[in-house]
Amino acid sequence: MRGSSAGAGDTGSHPTIGANALASDPVADDPQPEAVEHTLTVVLDDLAVHPATEPVIGPQLEAARDRLRLTIDQLSDRTRIRPHVIESIEVDDFGPCGGDFYARGHLRTLARVLGVEAGPLIATYDEKYADAPVDPRRVFESELATGVGGSIRGTRGGRNWSVLVAAIMAAVLLWSIAKLVMDGPVPLDEPETLNLSGGPNGNGSGKVPAVPVVLTATAGGAKVVVRDGRGVIVYDGPLAFGQTADLEVVPPVRLWTSDGSVTAAVDCKDAAPLGETGVEASKTLAAC
Repeated sequence: MRGSSAGAGDTGSHPTIGANALASDPVADDPQPEAVEHTLTVVLDDLAVHPATEPVIGPQLEAARDRLRLTIDQLSDRTRIRPHVIESIEVDDFGPCGGDFYARGHLRTLARVLGVEAGPLIATYDEKYADAPVDPRRVFESELATGVGGSIRGTRGGRNWSVLVAAIMAAVLLWSIAKLVMDGPVPLDEPETLNLSGGPNGNGSGKVPAVPVVLTATAGGAKVVVRDGRGVIVYDGPLAFGQTADLEVVPPVRLWTSDGSVTAAVDCKDAAPLGETGVEASKTLAAC
């Protein structure tokens, strides 16, 4: 009987031991590992524009852009300057430019396209903002920003710096070429002395009547210098894109422009460009 009881007790205890073993089995209880997707988010917390307390340069450029009815994106397409940088410049925030050298270059480019005199803008910049410290982080972030919204280009790690270096080198090269073209007009030859005596007998009135001259900036802003037949400067200033200047000039009319796409109509002659687009040009035109 003792052996039977012991046997019965042993038999009854096996299911309990088996249940406890299964309950404590870590393999049975632990869920299967799930695939976890890792995403990398780049957060640029300094893309906001930091306006100056009393902006001076930016409002002039913004007003010129509004007169031409250009959006910031349209102006960016014409100047190849990033929208975020233009937006910052319009409130006198020159941090994204990357230093005084590039800020002056951006101002010259914007002034040329908008038909604004670049000299006073650069003089004001030198007085108020030149020699400001460069924040490399803001320059790099403005390189990544493709628009006003601050969206980020999908580039892999390690390539952004090489792209930035290449962009800076290209900007230096373009700026060097642009500086040679935009420094100023080529000195004109000494004007010829006109014989206003009215002929060999000197019986004429001695006066040559002025003729109408119409100048139009057809492909972008440009600087224009107009001299009359005596070498006197009749007009010296900028023409914004699409702007027209109506003058009365004593012929022959001597013209110089920083952009050959500017057209000139003298007297009864049809309007014609002074040269090639984007190239400095000079020409002397006679009346009909």
